[in-house]
Amino acid sequence: MKTLASLLLIMASSAFAGTPYAKNPKAPALPPPDCPPISYSYAELGYIHQQLDHLGHADGAFLDLSHTLVDKLFWEGSATITGGDVDFQSYGTGLGYAIPFVKHCDFVARTGWSYSDSNRAGGEHEWYLSPGIRALVTCDLEFYAKAYYHVSEDENTWSGGVGFVYAVTPNVGLDLGGAIGEDGDWHAQFGIRYNF
Repeated sequence: MKTLASLLLIMASSAFAGTPYAKNPKAPALPPPDCPPISYSYAELGYIHQQLDHLGHADGAFLDLSHTLVDKLFWEGSATITGGDVDFQSYGTGLGYAIPFVKHCDFVARTGWSYSDSNRAGGEHEWYLSPGIRALVTCDLEFYAKAYYHVSEDENTWSGGVGFVYAVTPNVGLDLGGAIGEDGDWHAQFGIRYNF
């Protein structure tokens, strides 16, 4: 758990240390102004490894969907199915809004509902509130960070995650990220993203 958090922190620090686009070494490390805008319409499919507190670990697949409805308002949906020490599945849907606060960097607010179920802990509904950021480090590399406030039937908890998306082509990107919760749960994931 500490190793994953340390690795993601090092990646985030090194990404913002500088970019090949800064001609003046004293200039701020920003992507060039002609980078394409951050996309909120995409589908992502990938592999996920979970450590579910005292229940054990699980491996499987996840699907994330996002679609712009109007301007910066978007819909999001997700599904995760894993198996191992514990069989786990979760589904969620919600709305988000992106607020640009500097060029190529958005503050993103999300809210929605999710349902999770495991063969060892049963099912649980929750409402979530999630503030975060998405920022271009270069035209081909995006950094994201988000926190979640989970309101469930039994308790309220916090979690947070960070990651990077590298654009292989204008429409296809590779996502590497992870998250950790205050209850000891954590996960790492790798996905392939397709921007519409």
